[in-house]
Amino acid sequence: MSGLASAGPPVGRLSPTDASVLGLLAEHEVLSTSQLVWLTGVCERTVQHRLGRLAGAGLVGRLRPPVVTGSSPYLCWCTPAGATAVGTETAVPADRSTPRVIAVAALNELWLGLRARAAGGGLNLVCWQRTPQTGWLSPTRPAWARRRAGCGSTPASSPT
Repeated sequence: MSGLASAGPPVGRLSPTDASVLGLLAEHEVLSTSQLVWLTGVCERTVQHRLGRLAGAGLVGRLRPPVVTGSSPYLCWCTPAGATAVGTETAVPADRSTPRVIAVAALNELWLGLRARAAGGGLNLVCWQRTPQTGWLSPTRPAWARRRAGCGSTPASSPT
């Protein structure tokens, strides 16, 4: 963790950008670099730099899926240490296989697109809920379920 401390604020004093990135990753499970740029409003170079520092400190996990040509964006998630640093529970992907991480990032891309276009199209996006059927919501995370309980959950679909 000395790399994080020497390059900026120590883990105990996360920058507002670091805290925002970690909070978003804890909430959404997996986000790409471009999704984090969109959500934070911070330039891509800064987000990449912050992710590198956070990954070096063990607060963020990430992978770069293979592609035939060029390079792909990092897909990132908050580690348990990262969640602790921002005082939240994390939706650490139980299955960190490349296909699953790509799928979760793609679903978050759908959410971002709906969110951005809903108001302009006269739609009101009330909530975006992960369910046990999709495998996103682990039954071992009751606090996550309680946080989302007001988002259209039903007793039959909510873990206990």
